[in-house]
Amino acid sequence: MAELRWYQILTLNPLFVTPIFFLLMLLAANAALRRVHPAWVFSIAEMLTVYIMLAISCTVATHDFIINLMSTIGWGAW
Repeated sequence: MAELRWYQILTLNPLFVTPIFFLLMLLAANAALRRVHPAWVFSIAEMLTVYIMLAISCTVATHDFIINLMSTIGWGAW
């Protein structure tokens, strides 16, 4: 089990495709919200917070962080 690798390809890229994709989707939702209900539009600080949280979570889920932890987490009980 320790030799098994669970690859998450989208988090191996330098710019992390996942946070960039969700940031673009958030920008599109912001543009739609600006027309329908301007009071609900996300501020730049809120969008930056979402991007930072996604980037950190993708960093933890990358190739050598959580993958190695998943294969060794069962050894504590054993």
